[in-house]
Amino acid sequence: MQGLRFRTPGLGGQVWEKLGASVTNMAAGEIFQALQSGTLDAAEFVGPYNDLALGFYQIAKNYYFPSFIEPGLATELVVDKAKFQELPADLQEIVKGSCAAEYDNVAADFAANDPRALQTLVNDHGVQVRQFPDEILEAGANAAKEIMQGLLDSSDALTKKTAESFVSALNIVRQKTEGTDSLFIQAREKYFQI
Repeated sequence: MQGLRFRTPGLGGQVWEKLGASVTNMAAGEIFQALQSGTLDAAEFVGPYNDLALGFYQIAKNYYFPSFIEPGLATELVVDKAKFQELPADLQEIVKGSCAAEYDNVAADFAANDPRALQTLVNDHGVQVRQFPDEILEAGANAAKEIMQGLLDSSDALTKKTAESFVSALNIVRQKTEGTDSLFIQAREKYFQI
């Protein structure tokens, strides 16, 4: 990873930096040209559905998985808190309900279209799907733990509170993932092949 010029944002970008990559963030519309010109060696963006639409396959023929920095989307609406609170209660609920519906719609759209897009990338555009070696996954996990521990140990109260809330929520979700979802997938792979 040393010196790899990589487009990826946020905490995930910090993980890649710890692995030796030179990380930058840029808007979706700038990634193609940066890959084409050689300014970037690699890019992480939402997933196959977007990658196909943005034409990354024309330049980048290797598709690596699993992502270990962004397992799902997190769309958001940012609104001035005071302005939101000025709205009547019924309009606040409309905003909340609309956001929830849109989040679910986007998640469903990607669940349905990412696999189709990946098939198209492979079958029609010659993209090679490759799996990160265990050494990279382990190094990424260790880097993420270091970053998370730094946030948990932060002297900034809000940072510390946010990190603690994240870890608490992660542990709850992990119970469902490991106790239900993973077991379902294992059983389906073992006993239900069509």
